[in-house]
Amino acid sequence: MAPGTYSEQITLKDYVDLLGLGPGRAVRFKRSSGALIAAPATCTVSNLWLETGGAPVLSLGAAFGGILELDGVIIDQPRWTCSRIQVAGGTLRLSCCLLAAGGGLELSGGALHSDVMGYHDYVWDSSI
Repeated sequence: MAPGTYSEQITLKDYVDLLGLGPGRAVRFKRSSGALIAAPATCTVSNLWLETGGAPVLSLGAAFGGILELDGVIIDQPRWTCSRIQVAGGTLRLSCCLLAAGGGLELSGGALHSDVMGYHDYVWDSSI
């Protein structure tokens, strides 16, 4: 993806990686409503800034059985009342990601592997 700000919903496909060209905040996906990533897939998403206004940035449903890796991604959800990431199935790998201010991670199944760097982070495990 070329540097710029995009408002489209992202549809991922298995084994097709999504790479932002440019450092840090150069490639930004921002939606004011609705999910940003329409469907998870087994792939890698890297060098993007992902932000939503009122919906989770990413939701891995219980039926998802793949591995989604986010590498060098900024995940921004400004509302504290909404989870940034929901994991109910599959595996989510976070590598060198920044979770900016906003809601936390909601785990109800699946697996999370992470070396996240960020502020105000908490994990809500609804399976406990």
